[in-house]
Amino acid sequence: MTTLHDRVVERMAARIVGEVDQVGGAAHRVLGVSTGGDEAEQIPQVTAEVHGRVCALRVRLSVDYPAPVAQVTDHVRRVLIDRLAELADVRVRTVDITVTALRPPRPARREIR
Repeated sequence: MTTLHDRVVERMAARIVGEVDQVGGAAHRVLGVSTGGDEAEQIPQVTAEVHGRVCALRVRLSVDYPAPVAQVTDHVRRVLIDRLAELADVRVRTVDITVTALRPPRPARREIR
């Protein structure tokens, strides 16, 4: 049987979450202060605890405003459960999601003529 390290599942999960529409990253924070740049440029942060073929995930992400936060986080949870089962044969026991920010709408690109 192949054993998956926590870091492998964390990286897979972060990539999966990063591909979900209306979801952005979470800036690293030290004592509540954002470090490392704008949250929109970061990837979602995932922490995993893997025990055999079962894992628990903690996810930190941002959501595009005005998307419905509950619907977006429920979708993220379902996608993580399905994709990790499919890709790594891992059963996700829990997914705790923390929304760190609501990202403002991006301004429409303007063309100069």
